[in-house]
Amino acid sequence: MAELALTAASPVVGAVLKKLASGLWRELGLMRSVYTDLEKLQRMLSTIQYVLDDAERKSITSKPLQGWLRKLKDAALDAEDVVEECEAEALRRRMERHDRMTGKVRDFCSVNNNPIAFRYKIAGKIREMRERFDEITKENKNFNLMGKSDSDRPVDRETFSSVIESEIYGRDDDKKEVIEFLVDKDNDKNISILPIVGLGGVGKTTLAQLVYNDDKIKEKFELRMWVCVGENFDVKMVMQKMIEQVKEEQRNSSSLETMSTCLQEKMSAKRVLLVLDDLWTDRESEWDKIEPLFRHAQLGSKIIATTRIESVALAASTIGAVSVHKLQGLQDDDCWTLFEQRAYRFVKEEENAELVEIGREILKKCGGLPLAAKALGSLMSTKRGKAEWLAIQNNEIWKLSEDEIGILPALKLSYDHLPSHLKRCFTYCSVFPKNYEFDIKRLIQLWMAEGLIDSSDTSQNAEDIGKQYFNSLLWKDVQWDRYNNIYRCKMHDLVHDLACSLTKGESLVMEMGRENKIIPHECRYLSVVVDDDVSSITSISEAKKLRFLLLRRQWWWYFAPYGDDEIFFNITEKFTQIRALDLSWSGIEELPDTMSRLKQLRFLDLSGTNITTLPTSITRLYNLQTLNLRGCERLRELPEGISNLSNLRGLDISACYCLSCMPRYLGRLSKLEILPKFIVGRENGRTIVELQHLNSIRGELEITNLHNVKDANEAMQANLVAKSKLNYLKLQWNKNLDEAQELSSTEADVAAGVFERLQPPYNLKKLHISYYTGIRLPNWMARTILPDGLGHLTALQYLHIDSCPQLAVLPDGLQNLTALQKLYISDCPQLAVLPDGLGHLTALQDLYIENCPKLAMLPDGLQNLTALQMLDISDCPQLARRCKRETGEDWRKIAHIPDIWIPANEDGEESCKPSSTFATKFLSQFGCARCPSYS
Repeated sequence: MAELALTAASPVVGAVLKKLASGLWRELGLMRSVYTDLEKLQRMLSTIQYVLDDAERKSITSKPLQGWLRKLKDAALDAEDVVEECEAEALRRRMERHDRMTGKVRDFCSVNNNPIAFRYKIAGKIREMRERFDEITKENKNFNLMGKSDSDRPVDRETFSSVIESEIYGRDDDKKEVIEFLVDKDNDKNISILPIVGLGGVGKTTLAQLVYNDDKIKEKFELRMWVCVGENFDVKMVMQKMIEQVKEEQRNSSSLETMSTCLQEKMSAKRVLLVLDDLWTDRESEWDKIEPLFRHAQLGSKIIATTRIESVALAASTIGAVSVHKLQGLQDDDCWTLFEQRAYRFVKEEENAELVEIGREILKKCGGLPLAAKALGSLMSTKRGKAEWLAIQNNEIWKLSEDEIGILPALKLSYDHLPSHLKRCFTYCSVFPKNYEFDIKRLIQLWMAEGLIDSSDTSQNAEDIGKQYFNSLLWKDVQWDRYNNIYRCKMHDLVHDLACSLTKGESLVMEMGRENKIIPHECRYLSVVVDDDVSSITSISEAKKLRFLLLRRQWWWYFAPYGDDEIFFNITEKFTQIRALDLSWSGIEELPDTMSRLKQLRFLDLSGTNITTLPTSITRLYNLQTLNLRGCERLRELPEGISNLSNLRGLDISACYCLSCMPRYLGRLSKLEILPKFIVGRENGRTIVELQHLNSIRGELEITNLHNVKDANEAMQANLVAKSKLNYLKLQWNKNLDEAQELSSTEADVAAGVFERLQPPYNLKKLHISYYTGIRLPNWMARTILPDGLGHLTALQYLHIDSCPQLAVLPDGLQNLTALQKLYISDCPQLAVLPDGLGHLTALQDLYIENCPKLAMLPDGLQNLTALQMLDISDCPQLARRCKRETGEDWRKIAHIPDIWIPANEDGEESCKPSSTFATKFLSQFGCARCPSYS
């Protein structure tokens, strides 16, 4: 398929104009000539922007115009760098103005921080940019471009969301044929293969998903596995993804022999269905590596391969029987149904007849491809009236040969009519490989780092705006988290093709050792997959304009360092324009002091690395918004000056097990939204009071070392009740308390007083209490109505209480936790009774009780809990005896529960056999390491 030459210059030019209009440079005290150059630059860009839509429309059939647009876009991105350099300098001066006496002499002498040197340097850059745009403006006159009228402007509606639609039409016969092959054919053969062959966007993956999830297939195949392969077939990757689906735990191995043996064992004597989605390779040698995995599988095992390449069938025939299913485009009626249900949602009845006729003409451009029909339908739903519909029908993009470029014109039209603020968010995603699983929070953080989310004119925060942007774009394969939020997704491969065509030269994905791509001079977004030979990493240091750098290991489970840390020292010194730097899981052990030169850095991901400390220079990265240290198990401390990073929104220190204290005055970071852990200290600046004004924290928060809170008023000042965006809260006291150590009544009273004032927000969904040393739980857990009239903790779904040595009673008011689904109680040696109120928790599904030896009976109301699906009682000898199957005094209370797990009691007498492994899954949701075993 030939390449569709596209350029997305207009959103970049618009962004530069907006920055220039802010006038931020005026506070830098620049020379008068610089102001003149900036004003001229602003006028030239305004003139260019006026004709840009016409230029991009005509460039489809004009190579000279395509070249002009690329030159314009590169210059606009360079101008954006210069403007943001001014912004960074203004921010630095504001942040360090108060500290002139202690460090300003040294800073003034530095070339980087000398204001006089900066004035001359920036004046030269701005003059150069003005001259560059002057030439571009002159060339503009050669193309006879027209300005855009208001009637031609796209409606500012957030659409382009068709890929995640679930409606499927016209595939019943295809589904029937594929199922017939899987169930009834070649059942006397060890393995047979069905390639589903068709054009991109015709629905190959959708058909495979329909079949894969059909009940007949689930019954027929004992083991089903789905692997998305992509353009670069790698047998190790395929095996690893298969292993992750057949084993409960992930198996980390780089040995083909080890992985092959594991899979053969798991597939032995089972009828297996393997789907290889989006397969591009037709090399017989790759199929030869798959065949041994099925050697001991049951006869009738099958492989489905979705592909655009017919020769895949010939290559697959070397290992088994092959039947090819060629997937054609949809029939006209089915394609019309997909288009119609989107396009005419807002059409007035009196206009419908005319627009239906136009719509049928537009639909002919789809070639029967469902993806194109959905995209065009969504686009047309934003158009009002006959004139706007005819403009789409007569667009010049349709003059291109469909045989050469497939359905990209249909997708490009959808892109053209996106609001400007969404266009760059969309094209930004081209830096990631095909079939990449996006973490939504991370993607939004990267959009923010690039300056693509503007929250200046709204009361909404940037993260919430980012979610709205994401929901307005085109995604598929959405995954939901436990709180019903989308957290992972994929782009359709053709949509990814479109994004790449719009950013050619700017965005590049490289695999070291597999290909030797030359990095273009204008490259700004670079993703590098590194193999074991790290010497080639240094080749990327010539990409002077980089804004985004992602270094990834070819094998995610291989945690060895890339090589000498000096490689990173050299690279980070040269990328002065970088906004986002991802070194996660790289094995790097140290960051250079020169990090402070990266003044534009907003996103830094060091998760899973071997760093033990961070350089003090990192506290001068005043633009930094996201610092991800998740899983840095060797990290001992954070720099004290981290509170200077006033723009910091995310500080992820979860799983940093060696971190023993927080940096001082973290409470100054008023924009902080991600802080999964806070370690309470006793020193000024490290107490729990630092949480007082951090009310934007969202998601999860674990507060540890609560025994360091000596004044209950401090706990009240933490103001947890105001942190309404929290889903999960963990409160942990002294984890290192010696079991033999006796607590005084005073210590217990202090703990109770502190806990009483740690009242969480009413909409909390998960609460974990650990190592609490009081006798009773706080009153707010049992209270129905608060002074403000709101019901308290009525949204709580999970309650986890463990390791509370003196907890003697649970409040009967727990019955007010009407949404509670899972209750976990563990290691509470003094707990003697469960409240009768548990019988009113009608939403309760899982009850887990472990190591509570004084518990003597279950409450009567338990038998009324019809939603209760799982009961797990371990190391509770009195309860175990009373719950003995059929004969125990409490058996009548629990006999209705489908899954009961009560291991053997102390005398070795069996109480109740486990009826499923549900408890293991339940424990995993709490992140519990300890799980009772049985034989």
